[in-house]
Amino acid sequence: MSKRGKIEDKISGISVPKGYEKTIRLLLENNINLQKKIVDLTISTDELNKKMSRLLSLIEKASESFSEGAPESELGTATVVNRMEELIRQNKTIARGLILLEKYVRDNVDKKEGEFKPLPEYKF
Repeated sequence: MSKRGKIEDKISGISVPKGYEKTIRLLLENNINLQKKIVDLTISTDELNKKMSRLLSLIEKASESFSEGAPESELGTATVVNRMEELIRQNKTIARGLILLEKYVRDNVDKKEGEFKPLPEYKF
């Protein structure tokens, strides 16, 4: 110890004011833990980048195969479009039917609400 009350830190070789040794050690430990987390995050980011690259290459291959098959499948595309339009028309018809059914049920429930009588209470 010197006359000013400083202690030589054995880990880092710097002089630390007396009473701050524990704080300095905690800061060093936190810094080391933070660096470990940064390394883990970097590794995770690298893995994510690799997965994204594989996904992108898969999408590119699919796009290429789709564009190569496009001239042959123009009739198939038209068929798919026609089927989709037919499904849309069917969905609209079903939706109209459901709306009418809901109105019918609602009207009948409103009319019959006055007809319902509560059950008598029984005491056991």
